Amino acid sequence: MMSVAVRLKEQLAEYLRLVIFHYKLRAHLFNKHDVNAVPEDRLNKIVQYLDKYDANTTRNLSVPTQHEFNRDLLVWFARDLLAFSSVRKDGMSDFFKKYLPSYSLPNETTLSKSALDDMFIAAVSKVKQFLSDIRAICVMFDGWTDKYRARSYLAIRISVVKEWKVHIVTLNCDVLAAHSSDDMTHRVSMVLKQFFPDITKLFLTTCHDGASNCMKTSRLLKSQHAQHCISHVLHLLLTTDSLLQVPGLQNLLLKCRKVITTLHFKGAVIDDQLTISGDREMLERIENVIEQLDLDDQFPVEVGIDEVEGDMSDVAASITASQYRGSHTLKQYVTTRWNSSLTMIRSILDLEFPIQAALRKTGQMELCFFDSELSLLKELKAFLEPFEVLTSIASSSNVLSFVPLIKPKIQKICIISNSDDTMIKLVKKKILKTLDKRFPESDFVRICQVLDPETRLSVPQDEALRLLKTAMMTLAAVGLFESAGAPLSPNTGICCILYIL
Repeated sequence: MMSVAVRLKEQLAEYLRLVIFHYKLRAHLFNKHDVNAVPEDRLNKIVQYLDKYDANTTRNLSVPTQHEFNRDLLVWFARDLLAFSSVRKDGMSDFFKKYLPSYSLPNETTLSKSALDDMFIAAVSKVKQFLSDIRAICVMFDGWTDKYRARSYLAIRISVVKEWKVHIVTLNCDVLAAHSSDDMTHRVSMVLKQFFPDITKLFLTTCHDGASNCMKTSRLLKSQHAQHCISHVLHLLLTTDSLLQVPGLQNLLLKCRKVITTLHFKGAVIDDQLTISGDREMLERIENVIEQLDLDDQFPVEVGIDEVEGDMSDVAASITASQYRGSHTLKQYVTTRWNSSLTMIRSILDLEFPIQAALRKTGQMELCFFDSELSLLKELKAFLEPFEVLTSIASSSNVLSFVPLIKPKIQKICIISNSDDTMIKLVKKKILKTLDKRFPESDFVRICQVLDPETRLSVPQDEALRLLKTAMMTLAAVGLFESAGAPLSPNTGICCILYIL
């Protein structure tokens, strides 16, 4: 006969299976089919938890309950990207026992299963409310594969204009079976349907990398304009189109990566050599100071006020230069980020003496850099540094208006000088060869120029009026503008066209 304990254990297991099934079913209905299984009164209650963090909301002076405390703790962990396991740490536990003894820290299961579910539903509700009157969006999506866990991911964000401000909202980041255009199109459409009642009425543009599956996804989504990500364009321009096309430079960068890999677990050796290098540099500075003092005693010089001011500026410049300490550790190259090559080169040049000494000490003499290689690295570093500024500009929200200005800047950077190394000359030629292909100027780009106060004067007035009227006709065709033949009103016209961004 089955014992009571065994029956209770089976009943408990069955209950847990039902709970888990109910939770997964509710999450699936909400995330995939936009079926809200949460009662309206409960939804309003959990939305109020997020309202407290709005600066315009009147603060609730009542003492939070343990239930609300758990949700607020979840918001804290989510905003600061803290692990749920922090609730088990002695430091946090002791802190709350001392200052908030009336509350007990929830366990990880309470945070991950109950509180997280509530706050996710509340966050989605708030985003839906924010996007309720939006009729034009730019969808930004990117796919990648985690090679360690062998999983493919797709992240989806949208850019919208509301109350004269550009807002970027992350809608989804989830596992995707494959990065095919059909799968990506289906996922993007499903996610958009969660937040917009009828996506067919949206004025939709897209932004992504230039891969063929992404471009086909934009066509399947019937995007009005597919924009190649400018940061990715710069990456391709400096890797696929140029650096990887020059065997000499490619071999030198591979050597740099091999050196960093070899010395990865030799940090103590590099630190020792860095200390020795620092001591040697300090002794050289002391000797230079003593020499200068001796010369001042032997040959005193009377200095005028103008010369003093000039000397002070030199001193200020030297102080500023001395504040830059450079890299203290070696930085490895990342395949998907061109500027990681620049970071790697900087770290090698900053640690030149410790690296060479560490390689000799560990028996890796064949990896030591020759003077010609170090000279080429210095020249390559000087060439790549201006592109770092352009990449920062490309990370801003209004980058499209600066595309026509970026091209002349790149052309100026790539002016060939007689003093350039042969391989640097070849890199410059290859960049200039594909520059127009990588940075095509479309009507969307020129419209962004017209609407940006910093670049609007770069477009002739007749051309600007033509672009605006064409844009208004396009908006009228999809119902975002009442009449394509209406007079060009500065406020109405610009307000409507801003949705294109």
